[in-house]
Amino acid sequence: MLYVTTASEAGSYTAQSTLQHAAAEDGGLFIPMVLPRYADRELAELMKLPYWDRVSRVLSRFFPVSLDGWFLGRILPEPQFQEAGHKSCIASLWEPVSGSYEGVVQILCQQMGCQLTQPWAWPRVAVGTAVLFGLYGALCQREWLCPGQDLSLAMGAGEFTLPTACWYAGKMGLPLGSVVCVCNENSKLWDLFHRGEVRLDDTLIHTQLPLFDVVIPENLRRLMVHTLGRETLRRYDLAKSRRRSFFLTEEETACLRQGFYISVAGARRAQTLAAGLYETEHCLLSPYTALVYGGLMDYRSLGGESAPTLILGEQSPAGS
Repeated sequence: MLYVTTASEAGSYTAQSTLQHAAAEDGGLFIPMVLPRYADRELAELMKLPYWDRVSRVLSRFFPVSLDGWFLGRILPEPQFQEAGHKSCIASLWEPVSGSYEGVVQILCQQMGCQLTQPWAWPRVAVGTAVLFGLYGALCQREWLCPGQDLSLAMGAGEFTLPTACWYAGKMGLPLGSVVCVCNENSKLWDLFHRGEVRLDDTLIHTQLPLFDVVIPENLRRLMVHTLGRETLRRYDLAKSRRRSFFLTEEETACLRQGFYISVAGARRAQTLAAGLYETEHCLLSPYTALVYGGLMDYRSLGGESAPTLILGEQSPAGS
């Protein structure tokens, strides 16, 4: 696969370049020149594979690597699922040593020969995309989901790595519904996605949940290029460099928001939500995952869809 960047499509880069560099010489982030898409038959066959074989098969579409699914299964656990009521299910994405999904990402990147740690590095988005295919197939094999049925997702917005992966997975043919991205009071994503305007400064209030303490995530740049084009991204970059407000038209805002909903949940709610869910559903969650659950319920209370929804749990409750 060849790649271009969010800054320009004049040049092309190899997959190896994306494994070695978080950004290109022009300052842009790497994006696929042509995104592969699975035909219905291909997707059905992919979903029959074991979890880590499915993940490795998707990663091989992005990089010239041949990961051994059996070996991955020896060093990484498969996600566990627990019902959370209201047509929702929670996926535990962490690995036991780090207690986090970040540990899974690091191990998979290392297996591909990538040592990049920046959250906007392309291999991290690609890993998230592959994991989403893995999760969808696992839910179908558990008969929690019917093959071809739309699956909605809820996750922490954070650096916008997993939400960006959702966009790519959907474009590659994975049947996805709404993507609910939950952030705290630091994030300015709600203003951008739902009002079409945002003040681009770096005001940050540190909370007890630092993974949510992101004002404007870098991965947003990929989504903006794909949905609004490079000229809009240049306007955004100029406003950001001058710490000024950035505006979108109503049409641009609708285009950027398509499929996404930004839910703001104050960090102070996390412990209350975790305790309440344990009492009603016997689910033991980290404060991060509890806040995502709360954001999803907020979305549904405003008239959002009640389709089957998978909540991505990125942190173990142990030690949270």
